[in-house]
Amino acid sequence: MVVARLSTWSFKEGKRDELFHQLDSTFGKLARGAKGFRGVISLLDKEEPNIGIVITLWTDEESYNASEFSVLTPAIQQIMKNLKTPVTVKNYRVFTAEVAQLIPPSEY
Repeated sequence: MVVARLSTWSFKEGKRDELFHQLDSTFGKLARGAKGFRGVISLLDKEEPNIGIVITLWTDEESYNASEFSVLTPAIQQIMKNLKTPVTVKNYRVFTAEVAQLIPPSEY
């Protein structure tokens, strides 16, 4: 069973783009080395200019639970002072997923 964590990040006015690049890099480094990591999707809200969303995928409950302390908490601590509100987290069981090769952010 694959498990997903959806975290919503509300940044201080005008800080999203700069900090989301930093956050994306942090998630990439921390998550890729974590046991059970299956993928990450970083989203910028098109309607709310200060909101970013990160979805991480984990192979099982054990790796998902461990990632809270090895991935999520350090990421929050790194940019906490630039958040407008606390990070909100929702947890999901993945029913189905299909992801084609995506364009790296540097090529957008």
